Amino acid sequence: MLIKAVVFGLLRITVVIYNSEAVPERELLAGETVAGQILRQAGVEVVWRQATHADTSPDPLEIPLHLLSTHPPNLGPAVSGFAILMPEGSYAGISYPAVKRTAHTLQTDDPTILGVVMAHELGHVLLGTRDHSSNGLMVMRFGPREIAAAHHGELLFYRSEARRIRAEVARRATISR
Repeated sequence: MLIKAVVFGLLRITVVIYNSEAVPERELLAGETVAGQILRQAGVEVVWRQATHADTSPDPLEIPLHLLSTHPPNLGPAVSGFAILMPEGSYAGISYPAVKRTAHTLQTDDPTILGVVMAHELGHVLLGTRDHSSNGLMVMRFGPREIAAAHHGELLFYRSEARRIRAEVARRATISR
């Protein structure tokens, strides 16, 4: 069952955006809003910030998110994002050209696709798995059903996923520097 209600006492995590110039600023802000709303419904408040030269080693409460202006050759053409999962230092990446292609294919706006892909890849990092679900935000590929749900604020994590995400954010808070 998907969760729908906003949880009080939100946990907080910071997403550090690398290469923010790969995405037009207005679209990035709109994508952050979409992703932030999805994660907020899972009980996690996201603080977004641009990476600086000092960002060489992320804090446990920070997730690096790389925005790519070119599509990586090792990703399939229909793949918009990826998560690199490691015991410490996992991160996510998003191909903006693939986001634009997906938005065009699904006849929707780029920020909606960007936001759902951001939330999906951050979900992989926080869940610590590459697994996908048959419904909801963690499906392998977004289709018209998922995009319609996203436009209604109903593309969400399952309750069990949200619970695991909150547990991971709480765990990271205990080891934060």
